[in-house]
Parts: sequence; structure tokens; C-alpha cells
Amino acid sequence: MKTIDDILKRIQPEKQKELAQILNIKTSSEAKIREAMLNFFTLYRIISSFSREEISIFKVLYSGNDGISFGDIQKMLGLDIAVIEKAVSNISEFMLAYVIKNRQMLNKKMDRIHCIQEVSEIFSIKESTEVTEYLNRAAEILISKNETVPEAGLKDEKSLEIVTAIIEKGCIIQSENLIELFPSKDHEKKINEMIEKGYLKIFNIINEKPYVYLGLSESILLQGAASYKKKNLSGSVNVCNNFKAATNILKAYDIISSSGLFLTKQSKFRKIDLKKISETMLEVSLPDGKTPIDEERAFTAMQMLNLLKCLRLDRDIGIISIKNISEKIEDPVLIIKSVLSKIHDGIKPGEEFMGEIPIPHYSGIKSILSILPGVKQIDYDYLKLIFITQCTASHFKKLESDFENFIAGSEELFEQSLNFLTICGICDTVNGKITLSESGKKINALLQNKKHHKEIEIKKCIYISPDFTLMIPHMDIDPVSLYTIMAFTEILKEDVVIEAAITKISIINARKRGMNIDKFIQTLKKYAKNEIPQNLEFLLDDWTKQTISINISRPILLHTSHGSFIDEILYSSSSKTIMTRISENYAILDKDSIDVVVKFSKKFDAVITIFEEND
Repeated sequence: MKTIDDILKRIQPEKQKELAQILNIKTSSEAKIREAMLNFFTLYRIISSFSREEISIFKVLYSGNDGISFGDIQKMLGLDIAVIEKAVSNISEFMLAYVIKNRQMLNKKMDRIHCIQEVSEIFSIKESTEVTEYLNRAAEILISKNETVPEAGLKDEKSLEIVTAIIEKGCIIQSENLIELFPSKDHEKKINEMIEKGYLKIFNIINEKPYVYLGLSESILLQGAASYKKKNLSGSVNVCNNFKAATNILKAYDIISSSGLFLTKQSKFRKIDLKKISETMLEVSLPDGKTPIDEERAFTAMQMLNLLKCLRLDRDIGIISIKNISEKIEDPVLIIKSVLSKIHDGIKPGEEFMGEIPIPHYSGIKSILSILPGVKQIDYDYLKLIFITQCTASHFKKLESDFENFIAGSEELFEQSLNFLTICGICDTVNGKITLSESGKKINALLQNKKHHKEIEIKKCIYISPDFTLMIPHMDIDPVSLYTIMAFTEILKEDVVIEAAITKISIINARKRGMNIDKFIQTLKKYAKNEIPQNLEFLLDDWTKQTISINISRPILLHTSHGSFIDEILYSSSSKTIMTRISENYAILDKDSIDVVVKFSKKFDAVITIFEEND
């Protein structure tokens, strides 16, 4: 294998000048030509200018073939000898190869093309699998060294700028993008110097055209990762949603099944329906501590209900039923797991139910759940970097021409996935760092058909007033027990302490869902600081027995357990809502009067069911 110097010694001065012009350098001295040929950017620009045939031959030559005959190239690529000869001649003119002619000159198939030593050291051809291996290894190092303080191997500003640019793309960057970011000759020189010193790794992937990627050596990977700071959260940020999302699913069901859910002529949900749903819900926070607007809580719950096949649209009417989750309704772990399983199966919510907080693709959820078990807690940006690196490793073969858009898409998927996992209570933010919650560990284990168990310390912390108002320091209660209590109470005020009340309607709603009231009483006794009011259990039973049941079904058929309710309507100013009374307990309603009947029924603390799935 010849060197650049070997070639330069043999070429004529005129040819040397031509080469200087081709390489776009001002002088044709051997030193300048050699410097240009060892410039990574110069090599990339030359190879990018090659024809398809030239690129194919170059790839064969620099894929570990130190000399290959024209005949072998013909067999491998199916090209005519004349085409091969012309392509090889052009490659040789750029001093990227040299030809040894067959001495007998009888058959050009025996001519051989050889690599240039220095070029082969810089521009060895790699396979996509090697890039994938590098990225997977980089992700593993970042996870294992999460809490390690990196050594400052690089200190000059230009080198650190280059490393940061590569880190921001997920530990690898396309050469074209690097050239756009650092077009100056000083930066070009610095990049070549870093390649020579082994700080940067080069991956030359050649298919129909060359794609060149630069990665980082292990020695500076951690230093670069430490410099990646875009949205690191303040140490004062703490977010723990527990199973509020699961609780909000119940609250959304209560409102939709009792007050209805309707589309306007513009195919949007009525504002009044969204307001009713959101007003009953617990507040959820995103990883950065920000709280979505009220309507978004409603849309998030409706998306989950739709995924679980509990809520659908029939023309302009919302049809709801919780039969599909009836066996899971006592356990929020199983509800959230079911939501994730539906996402895993590729099920998407209907467009009408989608709000500003989308349901992410399952690959994003899976990636975060694969990273967090390996770390105790992690910075937002550091987690994002590992996520992007893993995404790039998983999809690298498909990227090439769309690399930049893919990185932007990965960043968006990360944010969507972490937001969703935090809303579901799987991820927490503790003093500005992301961590897998205990609930998240349990759900993650279930998704992998494993078990996770941690003993829960019972802390007597709930104060119960004689009027059945509860003061609940929710951070002191295990999330499953908190879910049970929230399922049977009405939320009055939410802060560090949740103020809730056991009311007739909250108990009726829980019974309507088919939830076990004895479990609620036992949970309450387990966490109560003071004695539970003696008349509570009696009242719970009494409320259930005395409650009027009303069913409104299509075509707007009203059924009530107490015929006196229809009498009350007929004797009131709302009498026009009844079109026809067909029996003691049944009546036909005017379609536009459903809201009036619902409002009228509130006077009786009735339990209402509108358009249940079994209608």
C-alpha cells in the first residue's frame, strides 16, 4: 500500500498544479497537497462529488480490500470494464487510489486498484451495525456513569463547542451538519486535530451516496454529556402525581354518565361538558412542575377512557361504560397498566378526544422505562440525551437523508413520553431530578411479567371531621390507598393537604361504578388519626337505599326507580320536557331537554345514567 508521499514523488509538476486546483488550495507544494489530503472535510467533499459507479468502487476498495482487480470489481458490481477503468481513473486523479497495470497488458481485468495508506486510516468504510453498536455502548456508559463527575479532558473552547454540538444530536452527527455549524477554517482544522488525536470517531457509511458520521470517544463522552444543558429543572421542582390520572378517569366517568357528553355542530365537545368534567378532577403536574389547563385534564381522562374502550362517540353523543375495566376498577395499578398495554398494542384515541397533551408512541415510553431502573435519579437533560441516543441506535439504518428531522422528532417524543408517564404517576420529579416512582416500579415490573413489592409503612395521618370532611396529607399515604379514598369522596380543595368530603353523591357515584364500600371504610380506618364518626356506616347504607335511580337511553327514554320523580317533573315548570308518560316509571323526553332533566334531578341527589353502553 503506497503513501501520499510515494504518489507525490512520481507525479509531474504540471499534474501537481492540476491536483492543487482540484483540491482547492492556493499552492501546489507537496506539503500543502498532503495537508489537504489528510483533511477530513476535503476527503468528504471529493467523495461526495463522485458518480454512483465511482462511489461503488470506492466503497469496495476501502472496505478492507488492499488491492482488488478490475475483474473482481466487475463480478461484485456488475459494471463493464470500460466503466470501471474510467471510474478508477477519476478516483486516482484525486490521489485516493493508484492502479497497478497487468504487465502483459492483454486483459484489463487483471489490472488492480489499491488504497492510499493515509486515506484508509481516515476513511475506512463502516457498516450501519457498527454505528448502532457505538450508540448502544454510549447509552450504557451514560446510564452506568450517571452520578460520576467527569474529568475535564478537553479545555479549549473550540473543542468543547464541537463536542457539545455532537452531544446535542444524540452522541453522533452527520458531517454535513457539522460543516454547517462550523464553516470556519479554524474549526475545520480543530476537527481534523481531534480526529487525529482520537477524540472523534469517524463512521463512513456508503450506500448510493456517502454519509459520514462523527461520534465521540469514551474518554470525552461523559465530559460532553455534562455540558448538555437545555432544560435542566430547578432543584425546587417536586412533582408526584400518584394515581391522580386513574382517579380522574373515575371522575370523568361520573360526570359523562350522569350529565352526558355531546358534540357541537363544529364537531367539538361542548364547553359546558368539559367544564363539568374538569371541575371534579385532581390537579396533575408535568415534570417541570407546570400544571395543564383544566380542559386538558378532561381531555387526558377522555383519551384514556377511549383507549380502554370505555368511551366512544355515536354520532354526536358520548357513549360510556366501565364494564371493560370493572374487574380492575379497585386497583389503579391495573388501570394504568391497561392504558399502557393499549398503547403498546398500537391503539390510538379518536381524534375528537385528543387534546394538547398527546398519547405518545409506545417506543418512547419503553425507552424511558428501560433507562430509569438503572439510575436512582437523573437530570432531565441527561435522561433526554440517553433517550435520543437509544432512539438513534434503534432506527439508525432508516435515517441517512432524514437524520436531522429524526433527532427533532426524538426530542418531541421524549417530552411527550415523560409528560405522559409523569401524569400517570409512573415518574416523579424529586428536587429537580427525574426518578421512577414506587408505583412506576410496580407497573414497569408488571409490564415485564415480573413482581415488585415494597413494604408500606402505615402512618395515621387523615383527620376526619364530624361533618365527614377529610384532611388528607396525600404525600404520607401510599398511592393505592389514596386512590381508594379519592374514589369515595368529593374534592373540595387541593394543596399540600387535600380537603375532601364524604357526601351522598360521592358515595352514590362509587356504588354506581361497582366499587367496594367496605374496602373504603377499612382504608379510612387504617389511616385515620381520630375516630371515624359513629353514624358514618349507617348513613352510607341509608344513602344507598334511598337513592332514586334514573336511566336516560335512546330514543330519549327516561326510566326512574321512583315513579314520583316523573310526577315531580310534570307538576313543575319543567313539565314540557316530558313528551309522553308511558307507564309509572317510564317517560319519553324531548331530545333538547336532557340538560333540564339532569339539572332538575340534582334536587333529589339522584344517581343518573345517560346513554350507557348497554342501551
